[in-house]
Amino acid sequence: MVKFRPWFLLAPAVILLAFIDLAPFFYGLWLGFHRWIMTVPTPPTYIAFYNYEFLVNDAEFLNAFVRGTLFAGASVIIQLVLGLATAFIICRRFRGATAFKVILTLPLAIAPVAVGSMWRLMMYPGIGPIPYYLERLLGIKWNMAGSGDIALLTTILMDTWHWLPLVALILLAGIAGVPSAILESAALDGVNAWQKLRFIYLPLIRFEILFVVLLRGMDAFRIFDEIWMLTGGGPGSATRYLSVSLYTMILKAWDLGYGMAVSLIFLYIIIILCWALYQAVMRVSE
Repeated sequence: MVKFRPWFLLAPAVILLAFIDLAPFFYGLWLGFHRWIMTVPTPPTYIAFYNYEFLVNDAEFLNAFVRGTLFAGASVIIQLVLGLATAFIICRRFRGATAFKVILTLPLAIAPVAVGSMWRLMMYPGIGPIPYYLERLLGIKWNMAGSGDIALLTTILMDTWHWLPLVALILLAGIAGVPSAILESAALDGVNAWQKLRFIYLPLIRFEILFVVLLRGMDAFRIFDEIWMLTGGGPGSATRYLSVSLYTMILKAWDLGYGMAVSLIFLYIIIILCWALYQAVMRVSE
């Protein structure tokens, strides 16, 4: 009885995990091989791999994947560059540094839904102050409701504003861990700021950089709340990334079979991306 005790202690967690994660996963796997549109009064119909065959040729899915990849890639690159610059600023001692750090981290305390709603009020043409002053002072017409490119750029700016503090704090931890002896030796050798960044800081904080790419890349690729509140996927389908496209398939068209097939492919893409970045992080840490 004693040797089975650990299993008895683990049983509640295993049962809960099976009920919350495994049962929905296998049900979704089963549903992906069926046609089931809930607005049609018919039971699920087995269609084998038809949903997955249709997905490969589905222009909406492919466009959503390309748009989501573009959004995630641009967001991560911008946040990495600005986050590194912000981390170096935080490292310096200057008047008002404490207030600057507090203000910098405030976006992290705001819920994603609130961030999307707030940016919609700021950026929507006709009601937002930012488009008004951009046109009034600089002559720039910022119409995210009429231009897909501007809408895409607005979502990137919103995501950067929301998560830049997190990126800066992670990189700050790596910068703070750089040995001072190395920096002092470099100063004595007359190393300039660019050489110090390229040959000292970047190699020594590569683990933190890859961790940021893993964390933010995964989050940006599956973003939904902020995008839905800001643009609703529009104008047209300009910001209809994979997660938004899934929402319109499942909760608007009620096409559960095809929506679940897309969800599983989406899950596999995320798993492969995380595995590749995880392997990179592990190689760097060794």
